[in-house]
Amino acid sequence: MNTTQAHYLEQLGIQQWLPRAQLSNAPASPDWVYRFVHPSELLGDDEFESALVMGAHAPVAPHAEQRAMAQIHHTLGSENGHGYVEPEFTQPASPTVRPNLESLTGVAEAAPKTEFTPQPKVSIEPAPRYRITMARVGRLLVVDDLPVRGRLGFSDAHKRLLAGIVRSLGEDATQLTLPITLEWPMFTGKSLDQGPQEALRYAQRQVKFLLREPGVENILMFGQALPRWVVDSEAESGVLTAHPELGVNYLVTQTLSQALQLPEFKRQIWNDIQPLVPKQ
Repeated sequence: MNTTQAHYLEQLGIQQWLPRAQLSNAPASPDWVYRFVHPSELLGDDEFESALVMGAHAPVAPHAEQRAMAQIHHTLGSENGHGYVEPEFTQPASPTVRPNLESLTGVAEAAPKTEFTPQPKVSIEPAPRYRITMARVGRLLVVDDLPVRGRLGFSDAHKRLLAGIVRSLGEDATQLTLPITLEWPMFTGKSLDQGPQEALRYAQRQVKFLLREPGVENILMFGQALPRWVVDSEAESGVLTAHPELGVNYLVTQTLSQALQLPEFKRQIWNDIQPLVPKQ
């Protein structure tokens, strides 16, 4: 074997070379092609004699021929400095399976039909409206019903009038806590449940929060509509009523806003709060 040829194959990374099959539709190769083996010890004496017989080199199968052509092109491309491009082989198209329309129709007819049952619409009650101000002083929890449409809240005039009423009931007006104002509805969305029950829960949560500290004995409400939200009950003006659940008494009279507008309401408030006036 030629040493140069062996060195060339080693540089290409080819460990074995056995080109002993004749390509179809190709001219016959020289005899030395059929005798060339790398490494040379792979071909014994018997194989060497059979390699000289031209009839022993049958044409290769098409796929083997394609691989051999690819190997030759790869070798030539490496010598010329160009890369080899893998040839594309077209796969036979898969047979198209057409569905049986009659069988599909039968399955569709056999499937049970699901009837749509409309869900009943949940009616949302209209949201009530209120503006309530609360504050603590001594043994009193005072609650005032502010006008819903009024621009002003618990004004300085309201505070002065409330301070005078608190002093007449024997409490220190300087101990009044900072008033908090509750407004309902809280949101503008019509899809939210802001009905009477939610409004009641919101107001009573605030009342129970203010009653957590000990010392409050009476709830004084300025406004005929307040008992509905504050104690969840009805009340008559000027009547001191016990509330067992809250553990306090409650009394209702006119609003402070009414007393500021009409003097006669001040007289009415004074008459109503007599049950809370300390006895001499």
